[in-house]
Amino acid sequence: MADHDIRQLRGDEKWHVLRTLTNYAFRSSPPLMDKEKWMEKVKDREEDIVWGLFEKGKPVACTAESVMRQHVRGRMLSMSGIWGVATHPAARRRGFAKQLLKKILSHAQEKGRAVSCLYPFRESFYERLGYVTFPQPKKVTMDTQSMASALNLELEGTVEMVGIKDGYERYKDFLASYQSQVHGMSLSESGHRHRAQENECWLAFARHKDQDIGLMAYALKGEHVTQFKMEVSRFYYLNSLGKYLLLNWMARHIDQAKEIEVWLPPDERPETWLSNLNLSTRQLYIPPMGRILNVADLEGIEVGSGRIQVHVQDPFCPWQEGMWVFQSQDGKLTVQPSSKADFTLTIQGLSALLYGTHAVEDFPYRAWGDPSPELMDTLKRMFPTQNPYLHEFF
Repeated sequence: MADHDIRQLRGDEKWHVLRTLTNYAFRSSPPLMDKEKWMEKVKDREEDIVWGLFEKGKPVACTAESVMRQHVRGRMLSMSGIWGVATHPAARRRGFAKQLLKKILSHAQEKGRAVSCLYPFRESFYERLGYVTFPQPKKVTMDTQSMASALNLELEGTVEMVGIKDGYERYKDFLASYQSQVHGMSLSESGHRHRAQENECWLAFARHKDQDIGLMAYALKGEHVTQFKMEVSRFYYLNSLGKYLLLNWMARHIDQAKEIEVWLPPDERPETWLSNLNLSTRQLYIPPMGRILNVADLEGIEVGSGRIQVHVQDPFCPWQEGMWVFQSQDGKLTVQPSSKADFTLTIQGLSALLYGTHAVEDFPYRAWGDPSPELMDTLKRMFPTQNPYLHEFF
């Protein structure tokens, strides 16, 4: 009989194991977060799937999955958001986390999830399991006074402010609209309804002709009037008017907030928004990572012209190993099993192509594959480089 076993957790056991192991792994301690605070923190995660690894009947490792929808090159795919990967220190360095991840990803694939994303504790560990790193979101800090020119903009439209508790449904509707145009953006299927009831941020909606065209989620932090920090955790817009309406809204706090901190997707260029902006940029968070869970589910994504036959290697998720032919038909990808291959590609290489995160020329140096120069040209045409932005933090 094995000295350890893996099983899906339910009910009180699910939250007890998660609270004990993840709070020790990811928070300062002692003490651990008390049970009441923990249950408040996770009440939007009731539907999440949790697995535990037990040694001699005691829980020593765990991991969890949130089901999400992710926009990938024009298609909405079912996504497995992995979080809560934690191991008791007495059980570390024994491969338990790897075993749990293999179990949870196998279960996710069986349930129809096409891709998986996570925020890694160590990129190299998850890269060995098939994940590739996304471009880094960023945090920009601006001197509010340097935004004064935004007050002189002549803009059609308005900005409406509401607390997130009252504006939750409108907030979710806007995110769904925004997601349709942002590659890599994921939204939780369960949402964050309970957390929104705490009403911890303001929502500013930029509007034009009775339509929401921009969204800003923010809070004013600090103890001294005129010296607040405006912390903007979401800054999204559907067009330039939406962007400048929101910048004008920020500038209206010029006598209330000393600085503005904005979280932004990796492809934003805030230094170009206004002249004479006094800003600094730094990393927002751990860069997310993503991987493919089911090659066949990539059918229908938007691609450029071309046809390739690939031998895919994925020892961690062996159900998708083998030879496949990828072909563009009317701008959409078709995926079929193949009897031969032009070259070999690891799942890291294929995931990098899907998300558009790495130059194909880099693949040989990453040991992800070694296509010929002609095949590289085809891959670049079919899967042009992009900047995926995950949006959800989990």
